[in-house]
Amino acid sequence: SCAEGQVSNDERTKCVKCSAGTYRDSTVTSCTKCPENKVTEQDGATSCTSCAAGQVSNEERTKCEPCTAGTYRSADKTKCEPCEDGTISSVTGATSCSSCGAGTQANSDKT
Repeated sequence: SCAEGQVSNDERTKCVKCSAGTYRDSTVTSCTKCPENKVTEQDGATSCTSCAAGQVSNEERTKCEPCTAGTYRSADKTKCEPCEDGTISSVTGATSCSSCGAGTQANSDKT
C-alpha cells in the first residue's frame, strides 16, 4: 500500500502524492480535503495546518487568507465576521474589532 500522504494512481501501478489542499493519514484511504480553516500548501501532506486567528482558508484549502478590513475572526469563530455597530477593524487579518472613540461612529465599511 502507499505511504501516508499518497494514494495509488488510477491504473494502480504507482503511488502519487495527494495534491495541496488534501491530506491522507492512517485513518483515511483516500486524499481528503482539509476541513474549513485548515490547509496544506504542499503535495503529499499527512495532516492539515490550522489557519491563525484573523485568517480563513481559501476554497481550495491551499492557503490561509487574512480577513478583510471591516471584518475579524477570533479563534472561536469559523469565518470572518463583520464588526459590530460602533466598532471597526482598519487592517486586514484582524482578530477583533476596536471601539470607535467618543463622539465618533463607524463608517459604512467599518474600517
